[in-house]
Amino acid sequence: MSKIIVKENFRIVVTPTIVSAYIRPAHPAYESPANREANILECENILCQIRRHIDNATTLFLWDTIERCEFCDGRWEGDSEPACCDEAIDEWDKTVARNIAANVAAMAALKREEHSAPEILKAFDNRADQVKNEEKQQ
Repeated sequence: MSKIIVKENFRIVVTPTIVSAYIRPAHPAYESPANREANILECENILCQIRRHIDNATTLFLWDTIERCEFCDGRWEGDSEPACCDEAIDEWDKTVARNIAANVAAMAALKREEHSAPEILKAFDNRADQVKNEEKQQ
C-alpha cells in the first residue's frame, strides 16, 4: 500500500498591498487601530471589485484574530497577566484583589453557617462563574 498525494479544495487567495505595507514594522502606527480600519476598507473594496467582475465563485473575506490590550493596543501574550502597560497591570491587580476579597468573604460566610468542604468548593466554583459572567457583561 503506498500513499499518493492529490490536489483538492482549489481556491485563489488574493493578498492585497495594505496600508501597513507602507510603514516600517518598528513604527508605532504599523499596527494602529486606524491602520487596521483602513486595511479592512481596502479589503472590502477589493472584494466588491472581484464580485463585480467574476461570476460563479464564492468570495470570502477572512482575517486573523489577535488579542490586544484595551489600554495600549499591544499584543496580549498568552493567558497570563498582562505585562504591556501600567494601566493593564493595574486593572489586572484590581480584578485579582476583588476576586480574592469576594472569595474570602464567601468562605467566611460559609464557615459561619458550618458548611462542609464540598459545599464550600461548590460555592467557590459558583462565585468564579459569577465573576466570569460579570466580566463578560462589562
